[in-house]
Amino acid sequence: MTHTNIRLASLLAILFGAFGTNQSIGQQTLLAESHPISRNPVTTETVESLKRKILEATQKLESIRICSLGEYENPTLAGANAFYRVSLCVKAPHFLFYDSAHGHDSMDWRLDPYRQRAFVLKDQVYNDYPLDRMFFHQPIEPHDPFPGSLQTAFFFLATGHWPAIQREAPRYADLPYVLREVALSQETHLHLRSELEQIGGIWCHVLEHPGVDCLWIAAERSGSLVQREVSDPETGRRLQRYRLLEQEQFSDQIWIPRLIENTIFSASGVGEHIWRAYLASRVGEQIQRAESASRVGEQSWREESAAD
Repeated sequence: MTHTNIRLASLLAILFGAFGTNQSIGQQTLLAESHPISRNPVTTETVESLKRKILEATQKLESIRICSLGEYENPTLAGANAFYRVSLCVKAPHFLFYDSAHGHDSMDWRLDPYRQRAFVLKDQVYNDYPLDRMFFHQPIEPHDPFPGSLQTAFFFLATGHWPAIQREAPRYADLPYVLREVALSQETHLHLRSELEQIGGIWCHVLEHPGVDCLWIAAERSGSLVQREVSDPETGRRLQRYRLLEQEQFSDQIWIPRLIENTIFSASGVGEHIWRAYLASRVGEQIQRAESASRVGEQSWREESAAD
Protein backbone atom coordinates (compact mmCIF):
# COMPACT_ATOMS: atom_id res chain seq x y z
CA MET A 1 0.00 0.00 0.00
CA THR A 2 1.44 3.35 -1.03
CA HIS A 3 1.78 6.34 1.27
CA THR A 4 -1.13 7.98 -0.55
CA ASN A 5 -3.37 4.96 -0.07
CA ILE A 6 -2.49 4.75 3.64
CA ARG A 7 -3.28 8.41 4.06
CA LEU A 8 -6.61 8.15 2.23
CA ALA A 9 -7.52 5.06 4.20
CA SER A 10 -7.14 7.13 7.36
CA LEU A 11 -9.30 9.87 5.90
CA LEU A 12 -11.89 7.28 4.96
CA ALA A 13 -12.03 5.99 8.54
CA ILE A 14 -12.66 9.53 9.77
CA LEU A 15 -15.29 10.08 7.11
CA PHE A 16 -17.35 7.00 7.86
CA GLY A 17 -17.03 7.60 11.57
CA ALA A 18 -18.91 10.87 11.10
CA PHE A 19 -21.86 9.00 9.68
CA GLY A 20 -21.88 6.04 12.03
CA THR A 21 -21.87 2.43 10.89
CA ASN A 22 -24.28 1.34 8.21
CA GLN A 23 -24.85 -2.36 7.70
CA SER A 24 -24.30 -3.32 4.11
CA ILE A 25 -26.61 -5.89 2.56
CA GLY A 26 -24.81 -8.14 0.15
CA GLN A 27 -21.91 -5.70 0.03
CA GLN A 28 -19.09 -6.84 -2.16
CA THR A 29 -15.67 -5.30 -2.66
CA LEU A 30 -14.93 -5.04 -6.33
CA LEU A 31 -11.52 -5.81 -7.73
CA ALA A 32 -9.61 -3.04 -9.41
CA GLU A 33 -9.63 -4.53 -12.88
CA SER A 34 -12.00 -6.52 -15.06
CA HIS A 35 -11.21 -10.17 -15.77
CA PRO A 36 -12.93 -11.37 -18.92
CA ILE A 37 -13.04 -15.12 -19.46
CA SER A 38 -13.24 -17.07 -22.66
CA ARG A 39 -16.94 -18.02 -22.37
CA ASN A 40 -19.10 -15.24 -21.08
CA PRO A 41 -22.79 -15.82 -20.29
CA VAL A 42 -25.22 -14.70 -22.96
CA THR A 43 -27.47 -11.83 -21.95
CA THR A 44 -31.12 -12.67 -21.36
CA GLU A 45 -32.22 -9.02 -21.49
CA THR A 46 -33.33 -6.83 -24.35
CA VAL A 47 -32.59 -3.12 -24.58
CA GLU A 48 -36.18 -2.41 -23.55
CA SER A 49 -36.22 -4.76 -20.55
CA LEU A 50 -32.84 -3.53 -19.28
CA LYS A 51 -33.91 0.09 -19.57
CA ARG A 52 -37.06 -0.71 -17.59
CA LYS A 53 -34.92 -2.08 -14.77
CA ILE A 54 -32.66 0.96 -14.82
CA LEU A 55 -35.70 3.25 -14.67
CA GLU A 56 -37.24 1.31 -11.78
CA ALA A 57 -34.01 1.57 -9.82
CA THR A 58 -33.56 5.30 -10.41
CA GLN A 59 -37.15 6.03 -9.42
CA LYS A 60 -36.52 4.44 -6.03
CA LEU A 61 -33.88 7.03 -5.18
CA GLU A 62 -35.76 10.15 -4.07
CA SER A 63 -33.17 11.63 -1.73
CA ILE A 64 -29.55 11.06 -0.82
CA ARG A 65 -26.90 12.68 1.31
CA ILE A 66 -23.25 11.94 0.69
CA CYS A 67 -19.97 13.12 2.14
CA SER A 68 -16.86 12.47 0.10
CA LEU A 69 -13.12 12.86 0.48
CA GLY A 70 -11.07 12.98 -2.69
CA GLU A 71 -7.39 13.09 -3.51
CA TYR A 72 -6.15 16.66 -3.91
CA GLU A 73 -2.88 17.14 -5.76
CA ASN A 74 -1.03 20.36 -4.99
CA PRO A 75 2.77 20.55 -5.43
CA THR A 76 3.05 23.10 -2.62
CA LEU A 77 1.36 20.68 -0.22
CA ALA A 78 3.37 17.55 -0.99
CA GLY A 79 3.28 15.22 1.99
CA ALA A 80 0.64 17.34 3.77
CA ASN A 81 -2.21 14.84 3.24
CA ALA A 82 -4.22 17.34 1.19
CA PHE A 83 -7.79 16.38 0.37
CA TYR A 84 -10.94 17.76 -1.21
CA ARG A 85 -14.15 17.40 0.80
CA VAL A 86 -17.70 17.61 -0.53
CA SER A 87 -20.97 17.29 1.34
CA LEU A 88 -24.00 16.98 -0.90
CA CYS A 89 -27.69 16.50 -0.20
CA VAL A 90 -30.11 16.25 -3.10
CA LYS A 91 -33.85 15.61 -2.82
CA ALA A 92 -36.64 15.27 -5.36
CA PRO A 93 -37.93 17.20 -7.09
CA HIS A 94 -35.56 20.19 -7.07
CA PHE A 95 -33.56 20.68 -3.83
CA LEU A 96 -29.75 20.67 -3.47
CA PHE A 97 -27.34 21.47 -0.65
CA TYR A 98 -23.65 21.52 -1.58
CA ASP A 99 -20.59 22.27 0.56
CA SER A 100 -17.06 22.07 -0.85
CA ALA A 101 -13.69 22.77 0.78
CA HIS A 102 -10.03 21.74 0.84
CA GLY A 103 -8.02 20.64 3.84
CA HIS A 104 -4.63 19.27 4.84
CA ASP A 105 -2.51 18.56 7.91
CA SER A 106 -2.03 22.24 8.68
CA MET A 107 -5.53 23.48 7.87
CA ASP A 108 -8.95 22.29 8.97
CA TRP A 109 -11.25 22.17 5.95
CA ARG A 110 -13.68 24.50 7.77
CA LEU A 111 -11.00 27.22 7.57
CA ASP A 112 -10.49 26.96 3.81
CA PRO A 113 -10.84 30.56 2.52
CA TYR A 114 -12.30 29.16 -0.71
CA ARG A 115 -14.94 27.05 0.99
CA GLN A 116 -18.39 27.54 -0.57
CA ARG A 117 -21.89 26.36 0.24
CA ALA A 118 -24.99 26.46 -1.92
CA PHE A 119 -28.66 25.97 -1.08
CA VAL A 120 -30.93 25.50 -4.08
CA LEU A 121 -34.62 25.62 -3.20
CA LYS A 122 -37.59 25.52 -5.54
CA ASP A 123 -37.26 29.12 -6.68
CA GLN A 124 -34.29 30.53 -4.75
CA VAL A 125 -30.52 30.00 -4.66
CA TYR A 126 -28.29 31.02 -1.75
CA ASN A 127 -24.48 30.92 -1.96
CA ASP A 128 -22.39 31.63 1.08
CA TYR A 129 -18.72 31.85 2.02
CA PRO A 130 -18.57 30.79 5.70
CA LEU A 131 -15.12 32.17 6.49
CA ASP A 132 -16.02 35.63 5.18
CA ARG A 133 -19.59 35.52 6.51
CA MET A 134 -20.89 36.58 3.10
CA PHE A 135 -23.79 35.28 1.07
CA PHE A 136 -25.43 35.95 -2.30
CA HIS A 137 -28.98 35.32 -3.40
CA GLN A 138 -30.66 34.91 -6.77
CA PRO A 139 -34.01 33.61 -8.05
CA ILE A 140 -34.29 30.38 -10.03
CA GLU A 141 -37.11 28.64 -11.86
CA PRO A 142 -38.18 25.16 -10.65
CA HIS A 143 -37.20 23.58 -13.99
CA ASP A 144 -33.88 25.39 -14.41
CA PRO A 145 -30.64 23.40 -14.15
CA PHE A 146 -28.56 23.81 -11.02
CA PRO A 147 -26.44 26.95 -11.37
CA GLY A 148 -22.81 26.88 -12.45
CA SER A 149 -20.65 23.86 -11.67
CA LEU A 150 -23.33 22.38 -9.38
CA GLN A 151 -24.96 20.98 -12.51
CA THR A 152 -21.94 18.77 -13.22
CA ALA A 153 -20.98 17.81 -9.67
CA PHE A 154 -18.73 14.74 -9.62
CA PHE A 155 -21.31 12.55 -7.86
CA PHE A 156 -23.90 13.17 -10.59
CA LEU A 157 -21.50 12.47 -13.45
CA ALA A 158 -19.95 9.38 -11.86
CA THR A 159 -23.13 7.64 -10.68
CA GLY A 160 -25.73 8.96 -13.10
CA HIS A 161 -28.11 9.51 -10.18
CA TRP A 162 -30.35 12.56 -10.49
CA PRO A 163 -33.12 12.73 -7.86
CA ALA A 164 -33.87 16.36 -8.80
CA ILE A 165 -36.21 15.13 -11.52
CA GLN A 166 -37.90 18.48 -12.17
CA ARG A 167 -34.64 20.18 -13.02
CA GLU A 168 -32.89 19.98 -16.36
CA ALA A 169 -30.29 17.22 -16.14
CA PRO A 170 -26.70 17.36 -17.48
CA ARG A 171 -26.09 15.91 -20.93
CA TYR A 172 -23.03 14.69 -22.80
CA ALA A 173 -22.56 15.45 -26.50
CA ASP A 174 -26.21 16.57 -26.43
CA LEU A 175 -27.25 13.01 -25.50
CA PRO A 176 -29.08 11.78 -22.39
CA TYR A 177 -26.60 11.15 -19.60
CA VAL A 178 -28.25 10.62 -16.21
CA LEU A 179 -29.58 7.11 -15.81
CA ARG A 180 -33.23 8.13 -15.74
CA GLU A 181 -32.99 9.88 -19.11
CA VAL A 182 -30.91 7.08 -20.62
CA ALA A 183 -33.63 4.63 -19.60
CA LEU A 184 -36.40 6.80 -21.05
CA SER A 185 -34.66 7.54 -24.34
CA GLN A 186 -35.97 5.74 -27.41
CA GLU A 187 -33.34 7.23 -29.70
CA THR A 188 -30.03 6.64 -27.88
CA HIS A 189 -28.27 3.79 -26.05
CA LEU A 190 -29.95 1.18 -28.25
CA HIS A 191 -27.10 -1.33 -28.50
CA LEU A 192 -26.84 -4.17 -26.00
CA ARG A 193 -23.86 -6.49 -26.29
CA SER A 194 -24.84 -10.12 -26.71
CA GLU A 195 -22.65 -11.38 -23.86
CA LEU A 196 -22.21 -10.30 -20.26
CA GLU A 197 -18.86 -8.88 -19.23
CA GLN A 198 -17.20 -9.20 -15.86
CA ILE A 199 -16.10 -6.05 -14.04
CA GLY A 200 -14.34 -6.69 -10.78
CA GLY A 201 -16.02 -10.04 -10.32
CA ILE A 202 -19.54 -8.81 -11.18
CA TRP A 203 -21.29 -9.92 -14.34
CA CYS A 204 -22.69 -6.96 -16.23
CA HIS A 205 -24.91 -6.16 -19.18
CA VAL A 206 -23.24 -3.67 -21.50
CA LEU A 207 -25.53 -0.97 -22.85
CA GLU A 208 -24.01 1.58 -25.18
CA HIS A 209 -24.38 4.42 -27.60
CA PRO A 210 -21.46 3.21 -29.74
CA GLY A 211 -18.45 5.47 -29.84
CA VAL A 212 -19.84 7.88 -27.25
CA ASP A 213 -21.16 6.32 -24.04
CA CYS A 214 -20.94 2.80 -22.60
CA LEU A 215 -22.55 1.54 -19.37
CA TRP A 216 -21.91 -1.69 -17.48
CA ILE A 217 -25.06 -2.59 -15.52
CA ALA A 218 -24.91 -5.34 -12.87
CA ALA A 219 -26.88 -8.35 -14.05
CA GLU A 220 -28.03 -9.34 -10.56
CA ARG A 221 -28.46 -5.88 -9.02
CA SER A 222 -31.60 -4.56 -10.73
CA GLY A 223 -30.20 -1.75 -12.83
CA SER A 224 -27.14 -0.84 -10.74
CA LEU A 225 -24.33 0.93 -12.62
CA VAL A 226 -20.88 -0.60 -12.08
CA GLN A 227 -18.78 1.17 -14.70
CA ARG A 228 -19.12 3.84 -17.36
CA GLU A 229 -16.86 5.03 -20.15
CA VAL A 230 -17.33 8.13 -22.29
CA SER A 231 -15.60 8.75 -25.61
CA ASP A 232 -15.01 11.62 -27.98
CA PRO A 233 -18.14 11.69 -30.19
CA GLU A 234 -16.12 12.80 -33.22
CA THR A 235 -13.20 10.37 -33.04
CA GLY A 236 -14.51 7.61 -30.78
CA ARG A 237 -11.38 7.87 -28.63
CA ARG A 238 -11.98 6.81 -25.04
CA LEU A 239 -11.69 9.81 -22.72
CA GLN A 240 -12.81 8.86 -19.23
CA ARG A 241 -13.91 5.95 -17.08
CA TYR A 242 -15.91 5.93 -13.86
CA ARG A 243 -15.77 2.75 -11.79
CA LEU A 244 -18.16 2.45 -8.84
CA LEU A 245 -16.52 0.26 -6.22
CA GLU A 246 -17.42 -1.24 -2.85
CA GLN A 247 -21.12 -0.76 -3.46
CA GLU A 248 -23.50 -0.69 -0.52
CA GLN A 249 -27.14 -1.76 -0.82
CA PHE A 250 -29.72 0.52 0.76
CA SER A 251 -32.85 -1.15 -0.62
CA ASP A 252 -33.71 -3.85 -3.12
CA GLN A 253 -32.73 -1.60 -6.04
CA ILE A 254 -30.51 1.15 -4.63
CA TRP A 255 -26.75 0.60 -4.62
CA ILE A 256 -24.36 3.42 -3.74
CA PRO A 257 -20.56 3.15 -4.05
CA ARG A 258 -18.24 3.80 -1.13
CA LEU A 259 -15.37 4.39 -3.56
CA ILE A 260 -15.39 5.98 -7.02
CA GLU A 261 -12.38 5.61 -9.27
CA ASN A 262 -12.11 8.13 -12.10
CA THR A 263 -9.59 7.42 -14.87
CA ILE A 264 -8.61 9.98 -17.50
CA PHE A 265 -7.13 8.49 -20.67
CA SER A 266 -4.32 10.02 -22.70
CA ALA A 267 -4.36 10.38 -26.47
CA SER A 268 -2.59 7.01 -26.69
CA GLY A 269 -5.40 5.33 -24.76
CA VAL A 270 -3.38 4.82 -21.58
CA GLY A 271 -5.01 5.66 -18.25
CA GLU A 272 -2.56 8.37 -17.26
CA HIS A 273 -4.43 9.86 -14.32
CA ILE A 274 -6.58 8.09 -11.73
CA TRP A 275 -8.50 10.08 -9.12
CA ARG A 276 -10.34 8.42 -6.24
CA ALA A 277 -13.11 9.68 -3.98
CA TYR A 278 -14.33 7.94 -0.82
CA LEU A 279 -18.00 8.32 0.05
CA ALA A 280 -20.27 7.88 3.04
CA SER A 281 -23.97 7.96 2.22
CA ARG A 282 -27.43 8.18 3.66
CA VAL A 283 -30.45 7.31 1.55
CA GLY A 284 -34.19 7.73 1.95
CA GLU A 285 -35.30 6.97 5.50
CA GLN A 286 -31.69 7.19 6.69
CA ILE A 287 -31.87 10.95 6.26
CA GLN A 288 -35.35 10.80 7.78
CA ARG A 289 -37.09 11.87 4.58
CA ALA A 290 -37.23 15.57 5.34
CA GLU A 291 -40.73 17.02 5.26
CA SER A 292 -39.67 19.75 2.85
CA ALA A 293 -36.59 20.79 0.90
CA SER A 294 -36.33 24.05 2.78
CA ARG A 295 -36.30 22.24 6.12
CA VAL A 296 -33.33 20.15 4.97
CA GLY A 297 -31.48 23.27 3.86
CA GLU A 298 -32.20 25.25 7.00
CA GLN A 299 -31.19 22.37 9.26
CA SER A 300 -27.91 21.84 7.37
CA TRP A 301 -27.17 25.55 7.52
CA ARG A 302 -27.78 25.72 11.27
CA GLU A 303 -25.62 22.65 11.91
CA GLU A 304 -22.72 24.01 9.85
CA SER A 305 -22.98 27.48 11.38
CA ALA A 306 -22.89 25.99 14.87
CA ALA A 307 -19.84 23.89 13.95
CA ASP A 308 -18.05 26.97 12.64
